[in-house]
Order: sequence, then C-alpha cells, then structure tokens
Amino acid sequence: MSVSQAADFLGISVRSVRRHSANGDLAHRRVGWLLKYERSVLDAFAKNIGGNRKGRAR
Repeated sequence: MSVSQAADFLGISVRSVRRHSANGDLAHRRVGWLLKYERSVLDAFAKNIGGNRKGRAR
C-alpha cells in the first residue's frame, strides 16, 4: 500500500468513526491521536523505503 492509499484509507475510517460515534468529541480526540501516531509510522516507513532504494541504487 502506498502512503497516499494509506492516507485515503485512514481518512475514510476517520469519517466513518465520527459519523457512527455517539460521543463525537471523544472519538475525534482519540482518532486525532491515532492519526498522529499513524502519520509518524507512515513517515518512518516512507523514509525507510527511501533509504533502502538509495542503498540499492548505489
């Protein structure tokens, strides 16, 4: 899965969580924390792939 596909997937899941949640504020806060965590994981993952590609290219 590419980073943009992952972002699309996360965006869809966030919207559905918000829509179906009885307590929207709590869900929103929890989702905000999850997205921050996911974003850092995706960034690290993307950097790792980039580093591997550079290593192979040399």
